[in-house]
Amino acid sequence: FKQDITTQVETEAEVYRLAHFDPLTGLCNRPLLMERISQALAQAHHDSRQHALLLINMDRFKTLNDACGHTLGDQLLVAFGVRLAGVLEDGDTLARMSADEFALLLPGYETLDEPASRRVMHCIEQIQGMLRWPFMLGTEETTITASIGVAFFPQEGSESAADVLRRVGTALHGAKAGGGNLVVFFDRSMGAEAE
Repeated sequence: FKQDITTQVETEAEVYRLAHFDPLTGLCNRPLLMERISQALAQAHHDSRQHALLLINMDRFKTLNDACGHTLGDQLLVAFGVRLAGVLEDGDTLARMSADEFALLLPGYETLDEPASRRVMHCIEQIQGMLRWPFMLGTEETTITASIGVAFFPQEGSESAADVLRRVGTALHGAKAGGGNLVVFFDRSMGAEAE
């Protein structure tokens, strides 16, 4: 009987892990990130905190992946995730969204303690700093850059997690369109342009 319960608990834990975490990197996946954005939006109704979402895309990953092979590409994704995790503070959420795209949710800060924009700039500086160091892929050293889109929320009372993701995606698209290795903050004019 005890073994049956242990097996059931292990199975439930595995189902939860598969549903909420990326199998390659072990980071949160998109559904879990969306859940945490929704929680942050709900919390925002009770206080005046600003939250930030960063969307981080490795520049020219597809070219590198095609040239080096998927095994080394996967190694790079895992190493990139480990380095990104190094900038996390308590309460932050790092997720792998798709192949070479990661998201970093920075929870709200009291305006008097540390404005959200200062925390975001510090985080971006850390990410750019860690990318200056090459990654080892097999026996080769590879240096990469990343494009980053940033969106602050909440912006309006009725927004959803999908709205926040759409805005940060627009900002990331602007960074990629500018040639990569850029940081673009979403502003309302971008939203009107996208629509």
